[in-house]
Amino acid sequence: MLVPHNELMEVDRRIDRMTFDAWRNETQLGARPATAAVAFRRILVATDGAPPSEAALAWAAAVGGALRAHVTVITVTPQRGALEAYDAAALEYYPHEEQRGKEVLDDAVARLAKAGIEPEPLLVSGNPASEVVRAAADGDADLVIVGTHGYGPVARLLLGSVADAAMSRAPASVLIARSPPPSKRLLLTTDGSLASRRAIAAGLLLRKAWDAQAKVLHVVSFPVLGEPEHGRAGYERVLKGLDLAPSEEDKLAFDVQYGKPAERIVETARREGHDLIVVGHRGLGAVQAVLDRSEMVPGSVSKRVAHEAQASVLLVRGPLEGAPGPES
Repeated sequence: MLVPHNELMEVDRRIDRMTFDAWRNETQLGARPATAAVAFRRILVATDGAPPSEAALAWAAAVGGALRAHVTVITVTPQRGALEAYDAAALEYYPHEEQRGKEVLDDAVARLAKAGIEPEPLLVSGNPASEVVRAAADGDADLVIVGTHGYGPVARLLLGSVADAAMSRAPASVLIARSPPPSKRLLLTTDGSLASRRAIAAGLLLRKAWDAQAKVLHVVSFPVLGEPEHGRAGYERVLKGLDLAPSEEDKLAFDVQYGKPAERIVETARREGHDLIVVGHRGLGAVQAVLDRSEMVPGSVSKRVAHEAQASVLLVRGPLEGAPGPES
């Protein structure tokens, strides 16, 4: 059964209205400062011994060392039952996989120790994506760090099950490790929402720890739905909502651009040589499935940036939907 084009357009229009209303309601919760409680005290870094994991471990050392955080490093080996279901003959390789997992974990611990980090090792068996998400929840991780296969349009299909699962399901912020740390040029993105104000706060912590350069970027979306403040006036309102200390504001560059947020963020980072993009990421919940339909909200923007940017990307999780956050 074919649905008439005009009906599809009406459904699309209503979904866009829902996403805009959700974004507007969040921004009108009050001008809470960017300095609301944001801290990375417990870091979980995933490694499987592949080259992308080396970048993840390097970022764990850089962030963990700068913020004096507790670091847990996790390696996931195949589950015996899964191997048996796939091919009974594969069971003979199980001891080898388990041993390899131990070696990978020992090597990761040694690498972090050389960087001055004393990590907690965690070896589990099962589905890597599910186990990393479970470990993040069980360990109350504030930040999950994972490597990735690459960037760009093709990489949107290759980011990796662990990275995608962490972005979608982990109750923590997520750092997609690409460029080597520590960052010397941060790009801090904001749209005035609570999630983006938390992202700015996290970015300022790292900027100060690494004495790095940083730019705050606000992208005005077109077409604009409803009657939100936009342009220079709207940008000034966003900056006011950040409530930056004068000493901090003097060390930042500011920019306002027009267009599709994800595209402008990725292009600005590439053109100006930023090696870490910090972007707000919405909390978990059923509403996210609707929010991902639009670039008007940070949930969908952050995922596109994570998939397409050449730089490393830090997605700072906002308060979880249905769960009390530090600002509640």
